[in-house]
Parts: sequence; structure tokens; C-alpha cells
Amino acid sequence: MKRFIAMILIFAVIACGGYAFAAGGGATDPLISLSYLIETVKNSIVSKAEAETEKQAGEVIDGYIQRLENSADFQSIDMSHAPQFIDIALEESMSLELGRFACFMPTQGKLVLRVGEGDVIDISTGNTVPDGTLMTLNHKYFAAENAVAWVVSYSREAAGFIDGYYKPGEAAGFAENEMFYDMFGHWGAEYVYELYNSGVVDGVDDHRFSPNTTVTRGMLVTILGRVHGIDTRLYRETGFTDVSIDKWYGPYVAWAQDTGIVEGYENGTFKPESNITREQMALILMRYAEYVGASLPEEEAAAFADEGKISSWALDAVLYAQRTGLINGKDGNKFDPLGTATRAEMCAVTSRFNAKCK
Repeated sequence: MKRFIAMILIFAVIACGGYAFAAGGGATDPLISLSYLIETVKNSIVSKAEAETEKQAGEVIDGYIQRLENSADFQSIDMSHAPQFIDIALEESMSLELGRFACFMPTQGKLVLRVGEGDVIDISTGNTVPDGTLMTLNHKYFAAENAVAWVVSYSREAAGFIDGYYKPGEAAGFAENEMFYDMFGHWGAEYVYELYNSGVVDGVDDHRFSPNTTVTRGMLVTILGRVHGIDTRLYRETGFTDVSIDKWYGPYVAWAQDTGIVEGYENGTFKPESNITREQMALILMRYAEYVGASLPEEEAAAFADEGKISSWALDAVLYAQRTGLINGKDGNKFDPLGTATRAEMCAVTSRFNAKCK
């Protein structure tokens, strides 16, 4: 393009210069000065050249896109086409396949982007979007030429705008390991779905597990009670002053107390809704293993770097959890005895326990 503009300028200078000299004048006459040519002629010629070039480029691009759209292999024949953004509603578990060069903007509900292959770009941020991303409302997601992607609704009422080729899918429910939109790409997904599919854990709502939420003392004994398959109808009261049998964790706490898995505090409380610490979790797990008579394989392991911070009453349990591989250390080979555990971590520990007992 620069060469094109330069050639136009050369011809213009020659033409304008010939006319100017024919008209006569002195060395300072603006009709024949170089500054006159630059200031008066150049900008006009450049603007016209750029406009013409842009027009020609636009025609070429439009023609290319038209040929792509008319091509048999551009998009499958059963896809719909929206030449501009149109509103589209998505029922729960409904999917929307995005064609190449399609753009989708979510406006309502929880929508997850599934990427089979290729690239989908969040135009609002300029970033490539990974598989399993919870889409941000009012962001535009563009499917590149190599993309194979779907939008999946996790809300009873969801909506967005679609531009380009698309194909709505039947509401066919969710795959066994796709129930929770916040578990896509999470390190603990395997453990969470193992326990969810066996009825041991539930989500915090229909499609959210909240894997990074901390675990309470009541949650832990409830999970262990479910793993053990206790009959909650057999437990009608607890010996703790702060635990009601009518609470969802009530019968499980009563079972754990009755079996000696938990003992509570000196003041007669259990503190079921307090976050459980890692050393408390280790102690309860060791007692549960003793209760069920589990003989887990053990391996020697280096002492934790923060072993001196572990409470004396929990030290044996922590070392047991370490040797059996139930609880892993953190960065720097630290156990972090007073740290809390997340729901995903609790599922991982429980799943490891089950696997080692088989």
C-alpha cells in the first residue's frame, strides 16, 4: 500500500511541478514550492488512496466471507444462521453449538462454555477461554475458525445473543461428571463426583458444589456417617449441649459420639458449625479407621517441617495420616495443623480412605 501511495505522489509532483513552472514565478512563489506540494497535495492524495484501498480490501474480504458461507464445508447444513445478534433463550441443560466465527453474548443465568477443540476468545478481555469456563454476563465470546464449542445452560432461565452459525441442542440432562459448573477443571473433581454419585456428598445447590468452602466439624462426621451407611433413625439424642438431633448433622454427631470417633470439648459442646482444623481432621480419621478395623498400608515419611506446632494430643494421628497418605503436606513440607480443610480436600481424603480399605 505504501508503494502505491508513493507512486501516486511521484506522478502528482511531476504533474503539479510542470504546471507550476509553466505558470512562471520566483523561487519563493508558493505555486512551485516543495512545501506547497506537501501541504496542499499530499494529504488529499493519501486520503483518497487509503479510502480506495480500504474499499477494495473490504470488497475482497466480503467476497471471501461470502464464498466461505456458500462453501459446503463451511458449516454443517443443519445449523441456523443469524446475520446479526438475535436473542435466544436456553432451558436448563440445553446446549447451543457455536459455529465457526459465531459470537455469543450471555445476558442471563449460569452458562458454561465447553470447548472440544480449537480456540474461543473472550473479546471483552482478549483472552482465550478454557473448557468449563463459567461465562461472564455481557461478555462476547467468539468461536475461531478451528473451534468446536458449546454453551451449556445451568439455569432454569438463561438467555443470550447469538451472531453467526449456531445449533440448539435438546435438553438431555447432564453427564455423570458434569453436574456442578464450579468443578470444571478443578483438581478435586474426580473425588467429588465419586462421592456425589454414591450419595455421600451433595452440592450447595442444584449445580454448584463450592469446592473451596471450608469444612465444618458437623460436615466431617456427616460424611463419615454416610460412608459408613448408618441408619439415622436409630439416633434420637446427643450428649452435646450445642447439637440438636433435628439438625441435618444431628444424628451423625450422635453416632460419632456413641462410637468414640469424637469426644467434644471439656465444656460439653461439640461446636458442629466451627471450621475443622487439619489436626482435628487427622484425629477423627484415625479414630474412624480404628472403629471400622481398617488396616491401611503405611510408608515411612520425613517429618513435617512444622511438626513442633502440632498439638500433643493430635501428633500420633497426624503421623498416621501422613504415613497412610490420607492427608498430604503443603508447600515446604508443612502440615499446617491449625489450617482449615476445604470441601474438595475432605472429598479427596475420604476417597483415598475408601480406596485404601479395598
